[in-house]
Amino acid sequence: MGNYALHRAYLPCVIVRPVVGLRMGAWGITGTPSFHARKFLRFFILKGEYYDAIKAGRKTTEYRDLSPRNLAKSIGIKTVKLQRGYEQVQMRYEVKSVGLLDADDRECDPYNIPPGFFATTIAIHLGKRIG
Repeated sequence: MGNYALHRAYLPCVIVRPVVGLRMGAWGITGTPSFHARKFLRFFILKGEYYDAIKAGRKTTEYRDLSPRNLAKSIGIKTVKLQRGYEQVQMRYEVKSVGLLDADDRECDPYNIPPGFFATTIAIHLGKRIG
């Protein structure tokens, strides 16, 4: 039970502060061209098995642990570049949407977090391959 109490106390801060910071421009993120250039493409390194599953079409969602860094990297992206381990093999995908998942695999929009929703994971839904 002690771990659950820590979970309830910590996660709302992890989610709400970064999202509110994005909304209010507290991180220097506004509608400037440099912002759009920064947010257009994100780069993720994957284990070989996950890279191969995405390439074969068996996996259409990439999951990331919820942290302020991953949340800031994930919200608002349009394209992701995926790399297989530390090899130079890469591919690029469009991003359909980004959502937050809780422990019961319920999903919500990062900008509309309902009361009592405690996210644990970021879900990046991939669209079609573009490179």
